[in-house]
Amino acid sequence: MNTEQSEITELQKIVAKRTFYPGMSHRTLRRGVTKMFLWLLVAALLCSCSAIVKINETEKTSEAPPTKFQKILVVGITPSPNLRHSFENIFAETLNDHGVGAVASHTLVSDIRKADESQLEAVARQAGADGVIITRVLSHSEHTSYKLSTGHVEYRSVSETTTTANSSTTISMSGVGIVAGEMDSEGATLQTHLFDASSRKLAWTAMSSAAGSDNDQIYVCWKLSELLTKALSKDDLVEINSTEFKIPSF
Repeated sequence: MNTEQSEITELQKIVAKRTFYPGMSHRTLRRGVTKMFLWLLVAALLCSCSAIVKINETEKTSEAPPTKFQKILVVGITPSPNLRHSFENIFAETLNDHGVGAVASHTLVSDIRKADESQLEAVARQAGADGVIITRVLSHSEHTSYKLSTGHVEYRSVSETTTTANSSTTISMSGVGIVAGEMDSEGATLQTHLFDASSRKLAWTAMSSAAGSDNDQIYVCWKLSELLTKALSKDDLVEINSTEFKIPSF
């Protein structure tokens, strides 16, 4: 193998390591770019994913009252006031829309984290609620993932010039490749307790988990509200007037 062929082989190895697709001509390169953009478009449509919310387990305690709850005070203990307001409003609205009376606690008390049992009981009486449902974040995690489907096409070229006493040789290669996109997501484990407002006894508990990006917080609030409402109905703690849950336009 002569020197020029050896240089070409080494250059091909460099390009291959960068996961680029070498183009032998401008026409071939244009076709490659077009196909790559079409591939990205299809991948984005097929691989797009939303937040994941699920209830892992529920338990109705022996202290649950024999009658179903008619009106519930919704309490969210969250890292930020805005998230608390969003969750309580969406959960209360979901319950109300399905025939169960509900009131968001932030409309009656500003900082629920400082309230003790006596204060919660007083707020429940003020709201006319016979039940208090409290959802809190038990653990929180952050994660960054890398996905080709959310990346972008990048064009690069590599050239090398060799000069001797009698000649000058330039070897050029170009190609396109995908730079992986970064996706930040958050995960949380949540606990929900339902108390009888009059006896202060625990009637029901649920453990749930959620994962998604910052942009998914409103959807997570709605999906968790839907799942909790269904679970409360399944465990005969509330009576809902419809089993249909439509995703609102956020």
